[in-house]
Parts: sequence; C-alpha cells; structure tokens
Amino acid sequence: MNSVNISKKTLAYIIIAIATTFGVFLFFEYTYNNRFYPGIYVDGRLVGGKTYTEVFNEYKKGAEALDKDGITLIFESEKGERIVNIPMEASGMSPDRVVAYFSLGDWEGSLREAYDYGRNGNILTKIFEQANSLIKNKEFNFPAVFQSEAISSFYSREIKGYFKETISSNFVYVGNKIYVSKESAGEDLDFSEVSQEIEKKLSSFDPSPIRLKAKTRMPSFSKEEMKMFLPVANEIAHGINVDFRYKSYGWKVSGKKLITWLRLDENGRLSLDKNKIKLFLNKNIIPVLDNRPMSSRFEVQGGKLIEIEKGRIGNMVDIEKTVAKVEEVIFGTKRSLGIADSMVASLGGLAIGNSDIIINNGYLVVPIEITEEEPSVTKDTVDEYNINELVGVATTNFKGSSADRIHNIKVGVSKLTGLLIAPGEEFSTVFSIGTTSEEEGFVAEFVIKEDKSIKELGGGLCQIATTLFRLALNTGLPITERVNHRYVVGYYGPGLDATIYDPHPDLRFINDTGKYLLLQGTVKDNNLIFEFFGQKDGRHIYISEPVLSDEKPIPETKYLMSTDVPYATQQCSETPRKGITAEVDYAVTYKNGKINEQKFKSIYQPWRKICLIGLGATIPLKK
Repeated sequence: MNSVNISKKTLAYIIIAIATTFGVFLFFEYTYNNRFYPGIYVDGRLVGGKTYTEVFNEYKKGAEALDKDGITLIFESEKGERIVNIPMEASGMSPDRVVAYFSLGDWEGSLREAYDYGRNGNILTKIFEQANSLIKNKEFNFPAVFQSEAISSFYSREIKGYFKETISSNFVYVGNKIYVSKESAGEDLDFSEVSQEIEKKLSSFDPSPIRLKAKTRMPSFSKEEMKMFLPVANEIAHGINVDFRYKSYGWKVSGKKLITWLRLDENGRLSLDKNKIKLFLNKNIIPVLDNRPMSSRFEVQGGKLIEIEKGRIGNMVDIEKTVAKVEEVIFGTKRSLGIADSMVASLGGLAIGNSDIIINNGYLVVPIEITEEEPSVTKDTVDEYNINELVGVATTNFKGSSADRIHNIKVGVSKLTGLLIAPGEEFSTVFSIGTTSEEEGFVAEFVIKEDKSIKELGGGLCQIATTLFRLALNTGLPITERVNHRYVVGYYGPGLDATIYDPHPDLRFINDTGKYLLLQGTVKDNNLIFEFFGQKDGRHIYISEPVLSDEKPIPETKYLMSTDVPYATQQCSETPRKGITAEVDYAVTYKNGKINEQKFKSIYQPWRKICLIGLGATIPLKK
C-alpha cells in the first residue's frame, strides 16, 4: 500500500514538473513574442529581451554607415592628427578589378539565426534551447571579415612618411672615409593593434572612428655602440670585395657596399643584416637563376591518358644557405664575440688559414647555393593513383586584359597546376594559391580610390576562381563556398562566376569521386584552361542557363580629375552594365540514383562608367 502511495506521489511530482515546465514555456512564448530570448548575445552584445525590429534597425544603421563611409582611423603623432578612411572596396577600371578591404557578410541571416534560437523544432527542442540560453547564455557571431593583406597594404601606403622614422646607426662611406651615422628615435604603430581595433568595430557594426596613438620606437643600436666596430668596418671596406658566383654567372659587391649591410645582433656582435642580403638576392640573382620544376602534362588520346610533356626537375636558389655562406666568407670561421674583442675579429679576407675561402682577382667568392626540386606530378604519380582519364574541363577567355592581370593569372595557375586532391578532401582556392604578395610573384594593378588611381594586389585571381568554379560544376562536384562578383564581369557574364579574396570569400568544393583528382592548368591564346584528371564514376550533370530577373538601371557616368592620365585626355572604364539577379540550377545524378541539387543565386549591382580626366580636359556637362 505504501509503495502505491509513493508511486502516486512520484506521478504527482512528475505531473507538476511537466505542468510547471509547460507553464514556463508558455510564459516565455508570451513574454518574448517578437523578442530575443534571454541570454542571447550577438558578438558579445546582449540582445535578450529586445525586439527583433529594434536590434535589426540598430545593426542596419551601422551596416549602412560602414558601407557608405567605411572605417575611419585617426592617428596621433608628433606631427598632429592624420585621418585615414578605409572604404569597403576600391573599384578599378573593370568590374572584376575590385579590391575588397572588408565585408559584412550575411549579417541579416546571422541575426535571424540568433532570433530563431528557441523557436525552431518540436516543443522539447524549443524548451531545451530556451533553458540553455537562460542558464548558460548563447553567443552568435556575425560573418564580417576584413582582408588583412589588403588593409595592411592600404595602411602602409596611407601612413608612409607620416610617422617619424626610427633610424639605427649605420656605417656610411663618404669621400673615401667611413663614418658612423647618428641614430634617432622614431614612432611606430604595430599593425596587429590596428587590425584588432578594426575587427572589434566590424564585429559590432560600430561605424565610429578608431583613435590610435603612435608609440615611441628606439633604434636597435646606437652610434656609440657602432663606433667600437669602426676598425672592423674599415678593414671590410678597404680589404674585402665579394663576388657571388654560380657557374658563369657573377654579381660583384664592393666592400663599400658591404659595410652598409652590417648591424649589431641582440648579443652585441657585429653581424650582417640578413634582410638586406635577401633583398639583394631577390632583386638581382633569383630572377636569373631560379628555374622552377615543371610537372608532366597529360592528354587523353584514344581513350588513354598519355604524357605529352615530361616533368622537369627545377633548380632554386637556397636563400638561407647562401646567406650563411656570405657570413662565413666575410667573418671567416671565427666571430667577434662582442665589443671588447672587435679589434681581433677574424675577417674572411684576413683568415688565410681558412681553406674554404676562394679569392678571385681580389674578390672573395660566395658560391650561390642551389637546391633541386622534383616536379609534383609525373607519369609515376598518375600511375600510382590510377588516374587514367579526363573527368572535367573548363575554359574562360581574358582577351583585353592588362599585362599585369595576365601576369597574375599565370602566377596563380603555376601555384595550382599539379595539385592532387584526395578522395573526400575539400579544396580551398585561397589556401591553395597562398599569399598574394609581391614576394610570391604577384604584381599590383591600378584601382581607383576617391579621386586618384592607386596600385593594389589582386587583379586576375578571380579569373582563376571563376574557371575553377566552372570546372567543379562540369565535373559534378558539390560546391561548399562560392560568392559572385558584386558587378557583372564582361569576361564571364552573369550567374557562373566566382570571386575570391584572402581569407574570404573563397571558392571551395569537395572531391566526392572516391578517387584522386589531378588539377592541371594552362594559359594559351588569351584562354585559361583548367582540367581534372581522375576516374569517371557514371554521374550525370545538369547545369541550367542563367535565369535573369530584377534588372536595375545604370548609374550616370562618374568623372574624376587625375594626374595619372595624359594632359587633356580622358581614360574610361569598360562598358557600364545594368544590375541584375541571376539564378542557376545545378543537379548531379549519381550512378545509384541519388541526386544532389544546388541553386546559385547571384545578385549584381549596377556598374557605372568611370572616366579619369587629365588636366586640361573638359568634363562633359550632365544632360
């Protein structure tokens, strides 16, 4: 009887708990109707209890301000204040020559996701999510990103010459005599600090200016420290000349030049500035000697994959080993351990006992260290992974492109061709191309900022992204990330283009063929051709023609005075284009009957005609 009573009590408690939970749920539903549930945060900002419209309007106001006015930086230094404005993007003379400095992403979708938390699914799911946000809090983040490489370039250009330069003491050769220059403290601001502040502003959609104060930066070493090594510098300037040698090639550097490469290291020892040596190698020697490896090229002939061009081993300058050899030649096998024994520093030119040093016509010979690199893909590679047929191809045309744009396309292709994509691997275009810097071989192109044209990196890489996008579609691969250009680009037309910029937007897709895919790229007769070699698996591919809608008119032509255009002439961008929305249906039917469908919706803004007007030319009157 007692056990029966306990069971009834337990049942009563359960009923009460369920009723209480349900009651709390109904209370939440009523109280937070059209409001964010408590404990909901968006980028660290509590929005719980606020209406969706209230929060949406707050962020919309910030988004519109950032889109219109960009990010404002106010720098403070000894020279006073300098205001620098970073726009969301800088447009060039064609729709694809657009440098994106930052983007806000689909912030509306993220805000909606935060609002819907606790509202989706069945009643148990709703109760769990509501309780979770109330007890633990729930954080949502906006997808806003800033392009670090582009902003770094912009930042460096805009503040160049503004901050007082920090100057370390150096040896200088004037009138057949060596002097030690005076050091001077300067100002600097770590870019990482700037980028952190920008990231904070973007994450909260805060358009207010960012105020940054320059910090004093002391030189690495002083004139008094360098003067202690003046006798050594004299011996180098008048007794050592260096000849960089590789076979019949030679590059000579006099002692007078060598002393400008000297510096003190963290231990107070006289050393060589490795960055200056690397700069010399990159500018003078590497362009002549570097011979990159070339992967084998293949073609399907008679149903078989045939090697039409054999891979070639490459020879590359080993920078680190060459720099080490320079130090050995100049300082010999012994080093000056500090200021006290600088007078007895064993210099290469005086180290007669060092048998490794070769002297030729008064020059100490520095052998250029070369390393061999194997081609990434050969016939053996193809045989190893059983790659035996062409499974996809895509071609785009870039006729009319500038020489710089074509150069960037070729550099990008060289970094991609020969890549093997494993089964199940997600391919990232941005990651595979790597850093788009001048050190990696890319060149800058002109874009327009406010009333002047400037140079920025990036032109041509979207040709690669678009061609890869079409290659992935033609191969029947699932697309995991793709963003269209902001404007319709003449090279591609609407609906089947893709744009990239490190780190996002990116073009990503998955190799779901179950076999390795070999990517090969070719630039020929104004065409970019990408091919996938692997094994066909019987899939069928459907790609619809773009369906166009929501046409928007062309804005009126914009005229800008520019000193970059010859006197009394004008230079205009390509044909203006209407804004439009394009939709493309994509379906892949696999051998087992399974169908994977995707829809690509691309919204393009109108592209206005921009004309740069040289001095002396007349700007046409508005009609």
